Amino acid sequence: MARPKEGYRNKAGDAIPGTSDITKRFKDSMPLLFWAFKRGKDGCKKLYEGYDLDIGTAVHMMAELDMRGDPEEDINYYLANTLRDPEHIEKARTAFNAFRQWRAKFHVEAHVQEASLVSEKHQFGGTLDTVALIRNGLGLVDFKTSKEGKVYPEHLLQLAAYGLLWEENLPNEVLSAGYHLIMLPKDGSKPIHREYSRADLEPFRRQFILLRQAFELDAYCSSAKALA
Repeated sequence: MARPKEGYRNKAGDAIPGTSDITKRFKDSMPLLFWAFKRGKDGCKKLYEGYDLDIGTAVHMMAELDMRGDPEEDINYYLANTLRDPEHIEKARTAFNAFRQWRAKFHVEAHVQEASLVSEKHQFGGTLDTVALIRNGLGLVDFKTSKEGKVYPEHLLQLAAYGLLWEENLPNEVLSAGYHLIMLPKDGSKPIHREYSRADLEPFRRQFILLRQAFELDAYCSSAKALA
């Protein structure tokens, strides 16, 4: 999702945090730290395997281009100019074809893509990957790259926050087809589809609103003015 260059601003013109600013501030980083420690202990010179990240990123972009209706030649051109290793290209193509099978199965057609919205009520912004027509209803679709397709709390917090943004700004366009996470494994294996209802995400909506309040307090409590 592409964040606006100038960041998010409310109607008064004041800068406000983005969804990921809030979720990352309170994210549990211990699993990542343990993983990084193990990488170093195993003698790895680099923290990340670049090709894994590139495959996941490439498939993510290919999926967005496909949802946008870009021609096959453009998608293939993007892939050929993003990945160089033939094996990695083939993995990305396999994962992308699996994504297309999901699209066909659920009759998915893009309604809105890369929508940057702001909540005046809760004072935060976010850019939604895609809102699509899914089985004759509107559904919110978010793409995530991950190592093994595992869903983390911050994924659902972000999905719930996007729901808040959509409902506040477009109350007449109900997300009747629910919320959908498309997990794109970094190794190019088959994408994993997770579907949630509004009720499923209600606890995450409530938690996100509390985290938004905590984000505001955290900024004040760590300021020079408060500490003085």
